[in-house]
Amino acid sequence: MGKKILSSYLQNKSGLDDDYRLFEDGSIERTYDRSTAPGNFNIQQIIKIEDLKYEIKLKLFENALENDKIKVRQLLNI
Repeated sequence: MGKKILSSYLQNKSGLDDDYRLFEDGSIERTYDRSTAPGNFNIQQIIKIEDLKYEIKLKLFENALENDKIKVRQLLNI
């Protein structure tokens, strides 16, 4: 995966966690809660940048540190 350049802790419309970690090789690790039921917390998956909705890409870019914004913009293709 390489060096992590961004961690963004978001919530979905239901208030459940939807967290993203972007790595400099372009890989993204997503950790989210599917529901409040037992066993549906902290589900992890590796996703592709092209699978992210544009609104999520914008939120990730907005949450990036100033000195990482250029690299994040390039990786996210926004």
